[in-house]
Amino acid sequence: MDKNPENWTEEDKERINEKFISDGMGSMHFVDAICHKCIHVDENGVTCKAFPDGIPVAILNGEFDHHKPHPDDNGIQFEKNPDFMGD
Repeated sequence: MDKNPENWTEEDKERINEKFISDGMGSMHFVDAICHKCIHVDENGVTCKAFPDGIPVAILNGEFDHHKPHPDDNGIQFEKNPDFMGD
């Protein structure tokens, strides 16, 4: 999948929409995710070094704690970005 949202196909958008919750105003948000705090997350917010094809729903919705290894994470787990301010 292209990392530039302007180049996403309809299939890409459908897959991404399964991973996010819409606020009804066109914005998508992580649900109980730690991804936005991670040093590995890509600028687009939907892929990262661990999951270059899309972050799994179980991680985005907080069901899976990615401080622990995930079977598909390519050996890369959550690492807090030192530039992230907050918990």
